[in-house]
Amino acid sequence: MERRKDPNGRVLKKYESYRKCDGLYVYRYNDCYGDRKYIYSHDLYELREREREIERDVLDGIRVGENTFLNDIYELWKRDKVGLKTTTKSNYFYMYEHFVQNSFGRRLIRSITKPDIRRYYNSIIHEKRMSLNTLDVINNILHQLFKLAVEYNFIRTNPNDGVLAECRRIHHFHKPKKQALTIDEQKAFIEFLQANKTYSHWLPIFVFLLGTGCRISEVT
Repeated sequence: MERRKDPNGRVLKKYESYRKCDGLYVYRYNDCYGDRKYIYSHDLYELREREREIERDVLDGIRVGENTFLNDIYELWKRDKVGLKTTTKSNYFYMYEHFVQNSFGRRLIRSITKPDIRRYYNSIIHEKRMSLNTLDVINNILHQLFKLAVEYNFIRTNPNDGVLAECRRIHHFHKPKKQALTIDEQKAFIEFLQANKTYSHWLPIFVFLLGTGCRISEVT
């Protein structure tokens, strides 16, 4: 049986074809639901690179051919998110819907790369003058969303890994290290409380804090 070839004499593989009308190479495959899908390219080698990606996804159980957006993953996460305090959950929802949903959230989940997330973080830092604490919350949410996308087999790996650390380094975001009071500083602080009528009623609490090292919540 004569094998199909392109105009350059190259043999076309199974499921590959060449369209003379527009010079496009075509590859057909079935997605995870069995529906017929097509990819196109003017270059045969580029088409075959994409073919290999699709074949690898199929072998790894990745959902091939689905147009799932980051916002879709957010809705899954939002529906299943349990075990959080009401205030924490409300803050998470507000942060995503205010900063992400109408911009970055509209991206296809399988198209998002680590450089994309890095560019997004850089843009909101510059345009919205975002603080590190706010970026921390957004990063925490996105990391959970991409982790969920991996669990649902929409993507293979989490592209969010390590991005925040890079942004901190680039923008010189460093959390100041907590410094313990020296013995002399503790004595000076206690003497100040003892001598000051306005704050002297706090003396027992601070003596207890300094003497035990308890957390504020534990003392409260």
